[in-house]
Amino acid sequence: MLIDWEDPQELFGMLMEFVADSRQETQSDAHRDEILGTLVEDLEASQWLFEDATPKEVAKRLRELEHRLEGLPPNDPVVEELTRCLEELDGLAEGA
Repeated sequence: MLIDWEDPQELFGMLMEFVADSRQETQSDAHRDEILGTLVEDLEASQWLFEDATPKEVAKRLRELEHRLEGLPPNDPVVEELTRCLEELDGLAEGA
């Protein structure tokens, strides 16, 4: 399967999958599990908003959810993945 890096919905879906997978791997850390669980729920609830969304709109919603990661270190893989996703979306928005 090829990834369309210019499709904001696909980037969002990949982020959602990454967070869900990361949560599955973190069962021994109750604090991280709780943070990621809340983020997964928020991402799933937001998914319908992005059917025809622009990169700027997707980035805006993800920034609204960014506070969910407070309490995780900046080098946490989920924090880093969200940062990369936002950078990609910002680049797409600038090129639009």
